[in-house]
Amino acid sequence: MEFSIDYIFGAITFACVFFFFQMLVDFNNQRSQVAPKFQRIREIRSRHEDEIKKVAKLSEEAEQKVEVLDRELAELEVRQTELDSEITALEGTKKPY
Repeated sequence: MEFSIDYIFGAITFACVFFFFQMLVDFNNQRSQVAPKFQRIREIRSRHEDEIKKVAKLSEEAEQKVEVLDRELAELEVRQTELDSEITALEGTKKPY
């Protein structure tokens, strides 16, 4: 029996095909093990996205309330200044008894 290069190429081809199918089987096994973990990760991520949206909404509402309170405080400070000046004016016009 003569040994030819065709036998070597045939053996290498067979080994490559076998290796390819082995990789497919391993991939499917790994995928079935990893898929539930990815699903949990997606659930956790979506839950946190909802929480982040809630926090952003609450922060926006708080900023709006702070703006309103700052305006009210500024108005009250102006009113206090006016009343202080009126009190000072009234004290200056008091008649001694």
